[in-house]
Amino acid sequence: MGKSLNSLLWYTSLLVALLLSSIVFLPIEKSWVNYVIVFIYLIVLMNTSSAKNFITLLVISLTYGFGLTYYCFKNGFPIKDQIMYILLHLFLSAILLLLWLLFDRLKRILDEGEMLKLRVRELEKYNDIPHLLSINEFINQATILITGLKRRKEESYLLKLNLVEEKITNYSVIQTIARICIDTIRINYDIITRYDDNTLLIFLQNTNQQGTDIVLNRIKDNIKRELVYIPYSVDITTVETIESAFKNMNLQVKSL
Repeated sequence: MGKSLNSLLWYTSLLVALLLSSIVFLPIEKSWVNYVIVFIYLIVLMNTSSAKNFITLLVISLTYGFGLTYYCFKNGFPIKDQIMYILLHLFLSAILLLLWLLFDRLKRILDEGEMLKLRVRELEKYNDIPHLLSINEFINQATILITGLKRRKEESYLLKLNLVEEKITNYSVIQTIARICIDTIRINYDIITRYDDNTLLIFLQNTNQQGTDIVLNRIKDNIKRELVYIPYSVDITTVETIESAFKNMNLQVKSL
């Protein structure tokens, strides 16, 4: 974002310099059309996408250039006047280009800011409970663990706990279930993450189907003891790769 801000300042400085130069060197009776076009283009910039803005820039620049050329040819202006109209076209094209670059960069900075806010909000969800990993951390650690498990020819399983009623899906419920799961699994050995607002994923390493069932039954008992009755579903799959395990559970390997 630092580079984006620097380029934004450069574009702004150049734009101001061009505008001041046009005021100083171009007569107002000939350059007023430029200012009207710039004002109209500003409205276009604020209401359309960057790609459409660039196409509009090209159309305006080419149309204005051909129009001035025809005007000079029709009236038979001398070289001195023709140079003035060439400068009008060059100043307008340069100002429109800088405006497009300025708005394009500004939109990118705003989009990056929104993405950072979303990422911070998402990461903040994991700060309340120790050992609850972010989805990126979960995927990265699981991938490393799977490599070692394959080398040692050990099995691993992926558990998905999903709340099945949207009306009871909220932050406190999923956090409570996450805390229960963390207290139940082998901490610092197995790993857990919250995939979304109503789904938890647990990676159990160096275990078999019987061991997985034991862990799952303990989780169910603890959830029942603390939350009485919360409707949820459980899916279990063996893990060859994290991608194939996610695919078996109809999940996407997403990142923040």
